[in-house]
Amino acid sequence: MILLVDSGSTKAAWAFIDANGQEIGPIYTIGINPFQHSQEDIVSIINDESALSNRAAETTDIHFYGASCSSEERCTHVAQALGQVFTNANIIVDHDLKAAAIACNWDRKGVVCILGTGSSVCYYDGVDCTQLTPALGYVLGDECSGTAMGKAVLRSYLYGRMPTHIQAAFEENYPDLHKDKVLDRVYAQANPKPYIASFSRFLGDYHEDPFTIEIIKNEFKKLSSMHLLNYSKLYPNSPISFVGSMAYQFQDVLSKECALIGFTKGSFVRKPLLELVKYYKAKILV
Repeated sequence: MILLVDSGSTKAAWAFIDANGQEIGPIYTIGINPFQHSQEDIVSIINDESALSNRAAETTDIHFYGASCSSEERCTHVAQALGQVFTNANIIVDHDLKAAAIACNWDRKGVVCILGTGSSVCYYDGVDCTQLTPALGYVLGDECSGTAMGKAVLRSYLYGRMPTHIQAAFEENYPDLHKDKVLDRVYAQANPKPYIASFSRFLGDYHEDPFTIEIIKNEFKKLSSMHLLNYSKLYPNSPISFVGSMAYQFQDVLSKECALIGFTKGSFVRKPLLELVKYYKAKILV
């Protein structure tokens, strides 16, 4: 039985494929990130979900794609933790960009961008991913990500820059929100990234409002100047694909902005695990 895993920093999606090509899943847990979780933490996350731990003995292969799994050391960290539970499995750990690339392109070439809680970009040659610029995390980078958009929403509210109708709706959604509460959660509590990113979901209800469009375009400009222009110069007229719920929801805006800097439209994939399952089933059943 094969186990496929697509893990961001906030949420991980797991799916089994048996010898007949039947799938079990998706199964969801919190995200696994080698920067944030010890091997003991990872083992605990798996064992807390019986739908995973109960199938450990019959799992023969694991393909784990995870946020921050971009070095041999961090991949080994995750693989060793998985091996403590799935003792009979051959385990391969790779970057979540590879999962995004496969989900969007299968074996085709193109630029791929993840816009989830964080963000990252690569060029996929049909086999391997190449990053021209690094992902620097939510403090220094993560341009156009859920965290970046969440910051923009919070800044607009706390600085009193929201349009009246947006502010009224925001206060209705978050009636107890105030500056001291936000600052405490961001600066005094552990792991503020998911908290900040959660405010980006507010934009979904106002995806056609000029307030939201301005935030998306401003964040895209940062993504473009720091990352995408490098790819458009080296891989001109390349298709560009996006993974993530924010990208999927705002694909019309993103497609227009990408066309302006020389990209053709690729795929927009909301949940890469579903496409990964299709890809691996096609390989298995050949």
